[in-house]
Amino acid sequence: MRLVRWSPFRDLMTLHEETGKMLDSFFGTAEDSRESQWIPPVDVSESDNEVIVKAEIPGMGRDDIKVSVKDDVLTISGVKKREERENGENWHRVERTYGAFKRVLTLPSVDSEKVEATYRDGVLEIKLPKQESAKAKEIPIKVA
Repeated sequence: MRLVRWSPFRDLMTLHEETGKMLDSFFGTAEDSRESQWIPPVDVSESDNEVIVKAEIPGMGRDDIKVSVKDDVLTISGVKKREERENGENWHRVERTYGAFKRVLTLPSVDSEKVEATYRDGVLEIKLPKQESAKAKEIPIKVA
């Protein structure tokens, strides 16, 4: 995979967002007043021939998720819509996260024409075949 420059500010923004969520839940900020930004967790694995990305996105329809690859950058985005509440219902706790999300991952050189995405049981699986130039090649050692 391609090396990606570490950005401490990205980590600080994530820490800032998580701290804000924690304080909002502690002080009882009304959940109805905002749709929260959430980031689905992903697993990324690599073999000699492909990169596989699995994203945990439960409770969404296939049509609510968008997947794109451009310039060796994978983008997964969508909107998880809040369930409609009926009049007379008394909600005691709302812990599930709703709202827009976007994950952007830098990849090795992949063949964007052969990418396959499947969504089953709340897990999005994306198979990204590597281009020949991105595959590891064994170099023979000559005897001197």
